[in-house]
Amino acid sequence: MGLWTALQSLGHHEAVVVPNPRGGSSASACTALWANFEEYRRAGLIKPFHVRRSPYRCRMYAMGGYIIKEYSGARQKVESEIRILQQLGHEGLISYELTADEGSRISIVMAWAGTPLREHRLAHPDEYSEDTARHMAHQLASALAFLHARGIVHRDIKPDNLGVAADQRLRLFDWGEAVTLAEVADMGDRELSRRVGVAGTPAFMPPESLCHLTHRPSDDGGGNRGADEDGVPGLRATLGPALDVWGLGTVVYFLLAGRDIIADGSDYELEELADIIDCSSGVGLPEGTAASYAARDFLARCLERCPGRRAAAGELLSHPWLRGAATRAEVEAARESARKAEAAAMRRSASGRLLRSASSSSMRRTLSGKLAPLGAGDAGPPLVDGAATCEVTVRMKPSGSRTSLGRGGV
Repeated sequence: MGLWTALQSLGHHEAVVVPNPRGGSSASACTALWANFEEYRRAGLIKPFHVRRSPYRCRMYAMGGYIIKEYSGARQKVESEIRILQQLGHEGLISYELTADEGSRISIVMAWAGTPLREHRLAHPDEYSEDTARHMAHQLASALAFLHARGIVHRDIKPDNLGVAADQRLRLFDWGEAVTLAEVADMGDRELSRRVGVAGTPAFMPPESLCHLTHRPSDDGGGNRGADEDGVPGLRATLGPALDVWGLGTVVYFLLAGRDIIADGSDYELEELADIIDCSSGVGLPEGTAASYAARDFLARCLERCPGRRAAAGELLSHPWLRGAATRAEVEAARESARKAEAAAMRRSASGRLLRSASSSSMRRTLSGKLAPLGAGDAGPPLVDGAATCEVTVRMKPSGSRTSLGRGGV
């Protein structure tokens, strides 16, 4: 009988508080924090600010500098989310403090990420310039590179899931739809569809996800791997890191334009969204948006329609825009410089391999000459020049006795 079943059968109500093993809070501090939340909840002093009823029930509370996600059921999903949260160790990702198991409910307590980016951007438009967008894009790209290097995909990157602190630091939160690629790889198609499926907010989904949901071929120039014979992207084709990079593009678009790619996206049906996003002309900023060539180039790399050609988060960290470039000439000069540096590094690497190979061949030839078969009566050269040779005499003793080696100089 598992812990979950055992707690239910015992009518368990008192929470079992487990601190984040990688966190900085002590067990006593976490227990006190949870006791405060229980007291406020019981007294009705705090109410959930968000309730989700399908496909699993989840309530979200805010208390002081913390967010509490309270799940009813869906234990397998919650445990997967906790495993992911335990791997987060980046300043651009929300940190979690503890889990509290009440038997019929399990809660995750996380640090407050800050004011949601959408709310902050719309309330303080004068604080947002292209430099601000560049600064925030770099933070998010760095956080995504950290995640993807560990095989984690967030799957719901959008302005609403980013918090802004007072120093304009971004933190990514809401890990309810995140997956690890290792777990996904071990699932069969039926289990993958049942447990994972397509996640995210439709207005922020990339073309491959919308085309999968609407069962339509993706017009991506044939570069969409994982599509069926009709060109419809399969579910696995929608689960890679490219999904998050498209989300990064939607955030940068919002930062630069002050609006989403699809304004009032919730008013559209999936088919309409797919018609808008999966178009041959690509996604461009609204006319009149003040943005440099470098910013638009960065955006185009994120919003590439084919996931196989979309830039990786790690690649985007070296994009000229994030390093201060603005004009087309600056972007091209930076790329030419990067190409030359890469070519020089490849030449150095090839030269090193040749030197090692030549050294190895020379050593083999030297040893071959020194260890050549000896002719009859030929004592041959010493193995090491100038070194004294010696002979080893083996004296055999009766069975059961040890064999000794006698050593004598010449």
